[in-house]
Amino acid sequence: MYSFDKNVVLDFRDVQYYPEIHRIIKKALDFPEWYGENWDALWDCLTDIMDEDALTIEILGMDTIRRKFPPVEDMLISIFREWKGYYGGKYADHIHIFIIENGHEMELTAIMDEDTDA
Repeated sequence: MYSFDKNVVLDFRDVQYYPEIHRIIKKALDFPEWYGENWDALWDCLTDIMDEDALTIEILGMDTIRRKFPPVEDMLISIFREWKGYYGGKYADHIHIFIIENGHEMELTAIMDEDTDA
């Protein structure tokens, strides 16, 4: 269904408007046309792409999001951490999400889903 590279860069450094955030995500992860460009739709699409292949996502420009859209930073990080821990963490070792800022990278840890049969 999705045909994106297994090394994805979400570059938010030049974001000026909130809708651009979802457009960048949609394009980088090859989400379908029906992607609703909202947090629920992001979750739905992310949980559709879970598989055994390793996936690395690098997030650039989180400082831009933090400065222009403060609540978005927490929401985006929370969704990615929960996604990494989905299915009881079955795919946590296959998903690597890095925030790269000021020459440093920080890998997001998983928030484990209690329901292993999700």
